[in-house]
Amino acid sequence: MKKILSSSVILMLLLAWWTSLTIGLSWDEYFHHINGLVRYEFLVSLGEVKKFEFRNNQFYPGLYDTLSYGFGQIIFFINKKFYISNIDVVMHIFNIFFSSLSILGLYLLTQRLFNKKIALIASLLTLLNPFFFGHMGMNSKDIVVFFSFIWFCYYFYQYCTENNKVLKNLILASIFIGFGCGVRLTFLIVIFPVVIVGITYLFIKFKSDYFNLTKRLSLHILIAFFITVCLIIFC
Repeated sequence: MKKILSSSVILMLLLAWWTSLTIGLSWDEYFHHINGLVRYEFLVSLGEVKKFEFRNNQFYPGLYDTLSYGFGQIIFFINKKFYISNIDVVMHIFNIFFSSLSILGLYLLTQRLFNKKIALIASLLTLLNPFFFGHMGMNSKDIVVFFSFIWFCYYFYQYCTENNKVLKNLILASIFIGFGCGVRLTFLIVIFPVVIVGITYLFIKFKSDYFNLTKRLSLHILIAFFITVCLIIFC
């Protein structure tokens, strides 16, 4: 059964990569490309190019768009002709890479919570969802929010349940908070229930040592806030 599930997940991922590289650009990818362009030029010019507003992009944090455009510039530097002729392929490679990492994160998180079989089923069901599968290569918003959410949950779960590598898990969870907020500031609302459940678990876990737990959480909240704000400012 596990072999069938594993093979199905791999086949769906291969199909997702193939379709993502052949479907062409969607109607709103132009906006995200230009959003990445103006913010990229602002950053590489160290603030000299101040024309980074495009349509209503002041309401859309551009961290992912900037990274996507920066990836495109690397391809442009390596092979200018390929980039110009296949800009849709370049953008979709970047998107499908993060989509695939989302499935990996979902698998790892579900495996830790349950077992390998359930993790494979969850991954396959996600790939079979047409709303997810159809957007894996061309969606620069929702799929990236899903990516950030899954990996935040994975490292936040480890932060709450493991006694080793606490700082490492905190930093990584904070990075994914910042990454998610760099796509949508409302990402904070998405993770709010998870954070509440995690903090409640910690108070139950350390019920005999509330004082030290409070000191630990106070410091760690400041660290998470600093990392998140830095990533939001960057975007």
